[in-house]
Amino acid sequence: MDTNIYDLDQALSRLSNNKIIVLDLETNGLNEIDSVLTCAAIKYEYSPSQHELTAADRFLRYYFSKEPENPEAIRINGLTREIISEKRSNNNWPQYFADDEDFRDFCADTDLFVAHNISFDSKFVPFIKNKKMFCTMKSNTQYFGKYPKLVELAAFLNLNYDRSSFHDSAYDVEITGQILQKMIHLLTK
Repeated sequence: MDTNIYDLDQALSRLSNNKIIVLDLETNGLNEIDSVLTCAAIKYEYSPSQHELTAADRFLRYYFSKEPENPEAIRINGLTREIISEKRSNNNWPQYFADDEDFRDFCADTDLFVAHNISFDSKFVPFIKNKKMFCTMKSNTQYFGKYPKLVELAAFLNLNYDRSSFHDSAYDVEITGQILQKMIHLLTK
């Protein structure tokens, strides 16, 4: 079964309990062996009759990398060890994403996982690889002739956004949720 679904109508029709998680990760590189530095996710309840998403729960944590900082990744996401320490504050989270079972628990009751580049994010979350997934990036290539950046898709859909806040997983997951909601509204008109 192809778990990567690029047709939103098909993705929504396959929901069994109407739970959708929109997620975003910032990492210390592009390979699945690189560490996840932050994980943000919003669990939505989807109302098929109203075509509305309602945020039901949120997950946001920061983690240290097991490998040395990747200067190219840090240039994009700004997540130095010092920033991560500050964001972690006095929280008692596991140091590394790979050791955090709470995210697995957060995802346990979910039908569908959505990300702007789900193929990238799912590389770092092995337990969702066999789940249903929807990609807001790949499902919108027909409007751009390429894979659109998150900021390009937000602009195309006339969303309000702060260009300087992208590559912050908490912000990106909020925008991706708004994109998904807008796509649902366009689909159901």
